[in-house]
Amino acid sequence: MAKKKFNKSKSGIPLEMEEKILAMNPTDLAVETTFERNAIETLKNEQKSDDKISEISDKIKDLKERKKTEEAERDQSLKVKLAQEALDKAKEDETTDEQIKIENQIVEEKENLKAVRSSIADDIRDRSKLLKFMQKTLRRHIESGALKRKK
Repeated sequence: MAKKKFNKSKSGIPLEMEEKILAMNPTDLAVETTFERNAIETLKNEQKSDDKISEISDKIKDLKERKKTEEAERDQSLKVKLAQEALDKAKEDETTDEQIKIENQIVEEKENLKAVRSSIADDIRDRSKLLKFMQKTLRRHIESGALKRKK
């Protein structure tokens, strides 16, 4: 996959996007800025109420509780308390296939959750950079008098 070419400015957005924004007339830029701001706000709200994120989080909690229950049942069967090293060794020896399976599921679900959150965070970050540059350009248009309020 080819990498996007970025300019050396501090805006953090691709050069072609920056040029496109600079070429916009002030009214179109104001409209696009509003759309980007609303898109970022919508993404943030969706992330808070995303069923997939809450479903994965709930699944992780359930799996952790199942693992804890399995460990508690195993720990109750141990009658002799060993030194910490011996206890760790005994736990390792006593670990069942079900516990290993649950642990693997927890790891997998954590990775899924991380991927979903990362994707949304990347989108928000990219859109925020774009919005910041658009607002900066729009501010310059207002200061120069190129964009005025309609009366």
